Amino acid sequence: MQYETRKPKDLHPHADQESVYGPLRESEYQALRDDIQKHGITQPIEITTDNVVLDGHHRLKAAIELNIVSVPVTVRSDLSKQEEALRFVDANLVRRQLDPAAKARALKHRIKLLCRAEGRAYKETAAKKAIADEMNTSVRTIDRYFQLLKTPIVIQNLVSEGRLQLTQAVKFWGMTVEQRKAVLRRIKNGESPQKVFKDALSGKVKRKQSKEEDVCMAYVDVIETLRKHVPDFNKLAYMLEGLAGGPEEVIPVLDSAIRLFEMLRSREQRRNLELTYSDVFSHGD
Repeated sequence: MQYETRKPKDLHPHADQESVYGPLRESEYQALRDDIQKHGITQPIEITTDNVVLDGHHRLKAAIELNIVSVPVTVRSDLSKQEEALRFVDANLVRRQLDPAAKARALKHRIKLLCRAEGRAYKETAAKKAIADEMNTSVRTIDRYFQLLKTPIVIQNLVSEGRLQLTQAVKFWGMTVEQRKAVLRRIKNGESPQKVFKDALSGKVKRKQSKEEDVCMAYVDVIETLRKHVPDFNKLAYMLEGLAGGPEEVIPVLDSAIRLFEMLRSREQRRNLELTYSDVFSHGD
């Protein structure tokens, strides 16, 4: 490892930073920024020999915002490409206070890396066991994190905000269809998530929902997912073009996606769901 300095503008975020970890909570980032403004960057940013950040993305962001001329870095010339990928995941997974959904994405990414590792590729079950041993936890706990990612965004957010326990949230798909509908409706109406889940799991189901409202719930998940990931779309589209070799191979894929959303919009209009969606299911900006 080498200790050097770099201009912040010469450093590049890791390609998986946003999709795996995303931003810090605003309060945490502001505290970090204030500390850097007062004391400077006391812990070097960890980078590859190609100036790609492995650890320190938010320190770099703060340095750029504060117009800091140069930052201390640790250049990891001792790592292979595979080791760089694992180091990127582990640096944040171990050190950063991740919310459960972010930890779930990081664990999933780490397992994917282990399953395609050169020399010693793991099967998914073995990869889970290896990570569970490293983290001094159980495979069952890791499975709970993965189950969380399958729940609607609104449920994931409640767990991240500390308003719902992970062990409660993962029971969502074990409920009946009517129970799931009741849970999402009551949470939207402002009821306590803890009480809503307790009622649902004890079999207290509210009224039935209409088919139109079922369709609206599907729209909610589509829209919330797009809202969360749309900032990455342009970057991913350019990456796709680069991997595919040219726009002529990418355009049909994008056209297909556009046709899908046009079809969804057409169905929504035909069913006259705009009022139901905005009054009952809108999450707001």
